[in-house]
Amino acid sequence: MNNEYQNLHPAMATKLSPPARWGYDLLERPHLLEKLLTKQPKRLILITAAAGYGKSTLMAQGSQVLQQQKQVTAWLTIDEDDNDPVRLFTYLFLALQSDKSASLQLPEPTRITRNHAAKLTSLMTESGAPTILFIDEFENLINPDSQQLIYWMLDYLPPGARMVIASRTRPAWDLSKLAMQGELLEVHEPDLKLSSDEAARLTELHGSRRIDKQRLDILVDKTEGWLAGARLALLCQDNWEKDVDWINALSGEIEQIADFLYAQVFRQLETEQQLFLLKVSILNRMTAGACESLTQESGAQTQLQSLCRKGLFIQPIDPERKWFRMHGLMRQFLRNRLKQQMPNQYGLLHETAARWFANHNSRIEAVHYAIAANNPKLALEILEDVSKSLIEKGQLRTLSDLAKHI
Repeated sequence: MNNEYQNLHPAMATKLSPPARWGYDLLERPHLLEKLLTKQPKRLILITAAAGYGKSTLMAQGSQVLQQQKQVTAWLTIDEDDNDPVRLFTYLFLALQSDKSASLQLPEPTRITRNHAAKLTSLMTESGAPTILFIDEFENLINPDSQQLIYWMLDYLPPGARMVIASRTRPAWDLSKLAMQGELLEVHEPDLKLSSDEAARLTELHGSRRIDKQRLDILVDKTEGWLAGARLALLCQDNWEKDVDWINALSGEIEQIADFLYAQVFRQLETEQQLFLLKVSILNRMTAGACESLTQESGAQTQLQSLCRKGLFIQPIDPERKWFRMHGLMRQFLRNRLKQQMPNQYGLLHETAARWFANHNSRIEAVHYAIAANNPKLALEILEDVSKSLIEKGQLRTLSDLAKHI
């Protein structure tokens, strides 16, 4: 997390900082970084691929290299609440302003226009301001007005500035003009697929027993170069006898591989860790206090760090390693298992999370948990507490959307 964001609320600071590199994320992919760091004038670099192909990791590595080269970068991770264009404008302003102590001039709360996009890009011309903006998880933007704000920014980018966007889906933008001008670079799923050489380096990072090239080729073929699938396979390898051809035992279908490997990894954990993961899987982001409120057990920080070291798809999202995020596919698996094994606790855990986040100044997040708990009374109580603040900030779309879901 950049030092200038240390005084911000953790929810804001983690949105404005790239994820911390940890474990498998130390895998270098120089041919992809070379594309990302091209010195040719590319106004937009668009990385589009499904979950688990390493989009966020690649961008974080690129941001780190650029900063080492004394270039100033900005980062924004999109979430569903950024479908409020005013809220999105606010975060983009915070990310791009060179003077982090400057007052934030909010736009009119009625609508976002081209002028607001021009205001944002003008920040990139100031001394010491970022000239490269990384936007992660763009697929969470479904409101056309929020998408339009970022599209307009492309028109106003100052010379030498660029935008790097990662998304599971390609934005519904007309990029033909950028492409004709040679100012568009697209990185797709095939570009992100794991090679045998990268799989070999991955085994070294994992600390696995050596795998010969022929079997690595089979592993890459079985997982179709899916980075997350290869990571899961290496976790599973430790549970097979040495003389068992575990790679050929894997199913050839990606969905079957994921189901099989998740089950294999989960079953190898101690009961205490299984229960911990099941209960905290409802959280979008985790910190020790929130986890302990769900599990009613102390020592959550130690658990989180232990699970990180084991490569169990939990990643720190700040350098202090106080906040963590679980890999989306692992989280989905655990949540489904939670519903099956402890159906009565599913709603109660969401209620507990709602109260914890509400008491720790993350009330918008708390409303989402209350809605997931199917507790409209609690959701309304929390929304009433935060509604005045949202109105004052001009984030009427956020207020309206939350009210609709209650």
